[in-house]
Amino acid sequence: MDIQVEKNKPAAEEAEEAIYRWQISIGRGLMLMFGTLVFLAVAIVLSLGVWSARENTISLTRQLAETTLFEMERTLAGHLDPARAAVDHLAARIEAGSLDVADPEALAEAMAGALAPVPQVTAMLFIRPDGEAIRAIRNDADVMVSPFNIIDQPGAKEALQDATQRRNSYWGAPVRPREFQITLINVRRPVVKEDRFTGLLVSSVRISEISARMNELGKVVRGEAFVLYGNDFVLAHPSLREGYAKASPEHPLPSLADLDDPVLNAYVAQSGKHLRGTVMAQRMGVEIIQTGDGESWPTLSRKIVSYGDTPWTVGVYFRSSDVNAELTRLVIAGSAGVAVLALAVLSAWLLSRYLARPLNGLALAAGVVRDFELDGFRSLPGSRLREIDSAATAFNAMVGSLRWFEAYVPHTLVRRLINQGDGEMGASEQRTVTVLFTDVAGFTSLSENMSASAIAALLNEHFALIGGCVEDEEGTIDKFIGDALMAFWGAPELQADHAARACRTAQAMRAAVDADNRRRAKAGLLPIGLRIGLHTGEAIVGNIGAPGRINYTIVGDTVNVANRLESLAKQFPTEGSAVSILLSAETREAAAMAAAAARPLGSHQLAGRREETEIFAL
Repeated sequence: MDIQVEKNKPAAEEAEEAIYRWQISIGRGLMLMFGTLVFLAVAIVLSLGVWSARENTISLTRQLAETTLFEMERTLAGHLDPARAAVDHLAARIEAGSLDVADPEALAEAMAGALAPVPQVTAMLFIRPDGEAIRAIRNDADVMVSPFNIIDQPGAKEALQDATQRRNSYWGAPVRPREFQITLINVRRPVVKEDRFTGLLVSSVRISEISARMNELGKVVRGEAFVLYGNDFVLAHPSLREGYAKASPEHPLPSLADLDDPVLNAYVAQSGKHLRGTVMAQRMGVEIIQTGDGESWPTLSRKIVSYGDTPWTVGVYFRSSDVNAELTRLVIAGSAGVAVLALAVLSAWLLSRYLARPLNGLALAAGVVRDFELDGFRSLPGSRLREIDSAATAFNAMVGSLRWFEAYVPHTLVRRLINQGDGEMGASEQRTVTVLFTDVAGFTSLSENMSASAIAALLNEHFALIGGCVEDEEGTIDKFIGDALMAFWGAPELQADHAARACRTAQAMRAAVDADNRRRAKAGLLPIGLRIGLHTGEAIVGNIGAPGRINYTIVGDTVNVANRLESLAKQFPTEGSAVSILLSAETREAAAMAAAAARPLGSHQLAGRREETEIFAL
């Protein structure tokens, strides 16, 4: 007689089998859930009608509270975020070199232009490190631009000093300039060019406009909306729609005492305590504020920390009679039959969401795969529903296979194939492109004492370093040839600035390799030298190869010239760098400003060419 002994299974396998045992089909799941729903509906009709009405009221009120606070935050963001975007855009232009701060007229024109699409921004300033500034101020008909010195303004020196310690845009404290009768909220952006603090961009918004927007939102919800700055000052309030007349440079915002709002004073006095009010009010997310006259004010509030070091509090308070009237009407309307119907509809919706959630996740994941953005893909979770779990498992396996495909095919080519469909990239065509070749200098001597795995690791690390530079400029890596790389711009996508992109890529490779060599020197490793050649010209672009194995590539004399320039680069080492870059006159002319620093090396005879080629060192 055979005796079978079951071996102990791994815990992970047992857990997986346990999950599978609990999986059910969609049909049975729907039947079970809807059966339970009907049972609960009948039970509620028979015994819990009043209770369900009460719970629905709490749920709806809490959702209204969350929606109201979300809308207040969204209104603030919609009003203030464009001001931050304006200074970020202008700073990026200065740091990129397309806008020269030494040219006052160009800077003034750029600042005036930056104000045009953001009507909520009252003024924009560019402050130099010495306090000299240019300001653009919006008036009713135009934008006025003028120079002035800000160094004597309260807090100006501290603001400049603080800006030198930062790199990104940030919100400063409210200010009240001496020459203006308005209080401003300002966002600041340090301008750092070539690791040197060049100045500070400031974009300002009136607090009166924030109060006006909050007041309009308060009317919609039939309450009084406010924004507190910290615990002592008021940033937005219905009474500040026209501004704060008593403000001064030293006190730009009204304090709670200045505003004399008993509800806000009571709110701040009770801050730090637990949610106040009845159990029902607490469950609805409402705080009940008691003022000195004994009146109750239901209040919604939330702290936000998106606009500077000092937290803001957005909130809205209501008259107790208004809220009680709403609650009374809801209770009266909550008869047993209506309550059951409402609960059934709500439950059906929740059920549909539950069933649709994994399918929605599958659809979103399919969109990620469709766009070939596999880096953003998150594995789909399993499900107790057998069919959905099988689909998720199959989809995850498919993405795993696609990741291998992604490693062998250029991203730009795959995306274009996906977007264009079959047959649109089959025919070859002549294009003007820029080709880049790289080669590791002295690779044989560098690797002669290394094992095969160490050589492979070195090459992988090197190609990851310089290949990232190509992808940053949306180039196509055509192939890796030993220790060499070939890439091109201008295909498959048309790129008017393909030569400039290639030059920027070569410079980025130099910076990356030099930085890596400093790391290697600290580790006691030999440096890696790199030669780069670039040429711009006509080439045949398309699918080339045998019927069973094609390659989207480029062929022609342009490729040969770029390769010859890379070889010639060994004769022109770059002082202070292990990377030598040669480019042809055609590339220098097409690249414009991107190759403005190129140094002429005269005309040279390249192997395989009759005519001499004028070359430049970058």
